[in-house]
Amino acid sequence: MKSFLVLITLALTLANPTYANSTLKSAARIANKQNEADGIPFRWVLEKSGGNTIMTLQMLPLPTGRSKADATLTADTLKSISEKEQAKGRATAVLKEVRLMPDGGEVWILESDVGIAYVVHFADSPQGGVDMTLAGPFSYTQR
Repeated sequence: MKSFLVLITLALTLANPTYANSTLKSAARIANKQNEADGIPFRWVLEKSGGNTIMTLQMLPLPTGRSKADATLTADTLKSISEKEQAKGRATAVLKEVRLMPDGGEVWILESDVGIAYVVHFADSPQGGVDMTLAGPFSYTQR
């Protein structure tokens, strides 16, 4: 989604720089509505940088807490996250902290110089055990 927004914004800005801020505002509004509808706790924010307006992704303020995952489920979740991280060319994932979402989901934040997080949901499986769904990675601006 991020690269799609960047390409659209770049194309529209190059076509008519006068509308760059309006285009960025519109792109951020659309992406934020989609993130909200998808239950993703990240929002695009417009910021000034060196005389330009840029979009940065920021996490909503969420409380830090303990994951619902037991040791086995934590290991399985980190294995899935590590596979995604390695596919992106990054080192194995190390969990820094967990943020708790109002819907019961969790944001797993990784040890990193930049903000990298995954949205994790756990649900009881009809076959027994627990199903895990994973969204991300989300690269965001840490505040």
